[in-house]
Amino acid sequence: THTQLTKQQYNFLKRVEWAMERVVHGVGGLSHRRFRAHMTADNRFEDSKYFVDGDLVEKYLSLDPKDMQKVAKIMKMDVDVIMRHIETAARVH
Repeated sequence: THTQLTKQQYNFLKRVEWAMERVVHGVGGLSHRRFRAHMTADNRFEDSKYFVDGDLVEKYLSLDPKDMQKVAKIMKMDVDVIMRHIETAARVH
């Protein structure tokens, strides 16, 4: 699903995504970024641009409290604030 975000929402969700990539391990041992990358016509992997991985961001809500705290520490925010913002964004899409 594609949802239009404000610049503030986009920036916040990208920060969550960035922090989550440092705490959550990707599928098959790949980094989450590499797992979601697409292959170009000349067989190079290229990261997505202007895209928030909602699956990864929403996964924050199901992390164990210890990992939630790790993400919050990376973001320098309270767990409750992060949860509230993610839940609000999830309702929009």
